[in-house]
Parts: sequence; C-alpha cells; structure tokens
Amino acid sequence: MYQFSKEQVMEPEFLTKLITHFKTTQVPRFRKLEKYYRVKNEILMRTMDEGKPNNRLAHGFAKYISSVC
Repeated sequence: MYQFSKEQVMEPEFLTKLITHFKTTQVPRFRKLEKYYRVKNEILMRTMDEGKPNNRLAHGFAKYISSVC
C-alpha cells in the first residue's frame, strides 16, 4: 500500500504518473484476472501443430473461490 502526502497528491505531474502506472500495470492484470473468472483462459486460444493432441482444460476455480469466500 502506498502513502502519499496531501501536497504530493495535488501535483498534476504526480497524478499523471499514478494514472499512467495504473493503466500500464494494473489494468492488464485486472483484465487477465477477469478472463480467469469468466473461464476464458489463455489455453483455450492455443493451437497445436498438426498431429499433436490439442488437449485443453479450463476450470472455473477463480469464479468458485471468489463466490464462496
């Protein structure tokens, strides 16, 4: 967790830096976690070479654990 002074938060450059950091690091992470929640895992998009088995398994554990707890 971050702690900032009131004066520091009021600076436009600082706010821009925080927003940029959020957009570049946190938003992609949240999108990936949402895909896990909706069982749209990356493995479902995987393609295999000809002749190899295309075994894929997706599970709804993220949805289950967030609903139960």
